Amino acid sequence: MKSGRRGKGSTVDSLQSTAEEKKGAENESYCQDTTKCVRYASVTMQHYSKLRVWERSHRLVLEVYRATQVFPAAERYGLTSQLRRAAVSVPTNIAEGSKRASHKDFAHFLNIAEGSLAETEYLILVSRDLGLIPPPVAGKQLAEVAELLRMLHGLRVTIQKET
Repeated sequence: MKSGRRGKGSTVDSLQSTAEEKKGAENESYCQDTTKCVRYASVTMQHYSKLRVWERSHRLVLEVYRATQVFPAAERYGLTSQLRRAAVSVPTNIAEGSKRASHKDFAHFLNIAEGSLAETEYLILVSRDLGLIPPPVAGKQLAEVAELLRMLHGLRVTIQKET
């Protein structure tokens, strides 16, 4: 896989064991750290936490949690909960999809992450418009959402080409 900013041409782990990965010098040339990288078909995959899109979506989750701490108690089970769940769903689906056995399944989970990110975007807009998130904070989060949407789309298209 040679697209985007995902590290050294790799994206996810496969179901093959790291013991199999250790066999032969050929496999060693693909990945030096077998706990983080596994060979799957003709492609070397990295652990989801090595994906920039996962790292950035994780940071967005932390920002959303900080921003929603000051939401009114009346929103605890409404907007606060919904925004947090939508944001958490993005890196969660990236992680879950990366452990699936096929590229098709991984692409499907990336598409779910895109949907969750679109939901997050709208909920940030609503929170801003209700005066719950200050416009400068919301603007920064919305800019990050837009970039994450581009990154997820690019990764999904790349993965789909390999199915």
